[in-house]
Amino acid sequence: MATSAAEKRRLLERLSQVDRQAASLTLLRQQIHEAVSQVDSAIAGTATGYDRKVLDQLQRNLDELDRSIELMRSAVIEGRNFAARVPE
Repeated sequence: MATSAAEKRRLLERLSQVDRQAASLTLLRQQIHEAVSQVDSAIAGTATGYDRKVLDQLQRNLDELDRSIELMRSAVIEGRNFAARVPE
């Protein structure tokens, strides 16, 4: 039983690390989004086709980052639910 309790603690510690990383990535994503918005506003009237292409790619990358963050959060929730069912 001590092994099970130790493994459960390790799992919960790792899930907390992943949760903190997801929060950090969310903050980073917000900062990048703000920077992209500022650039978009700054070049609004003068943007070339290439500029639009780059900004569109950045937005797709941000969307993918959002999906990754959501997957991380879902995994943390599922992991914690699993750990709650494991006896100490």
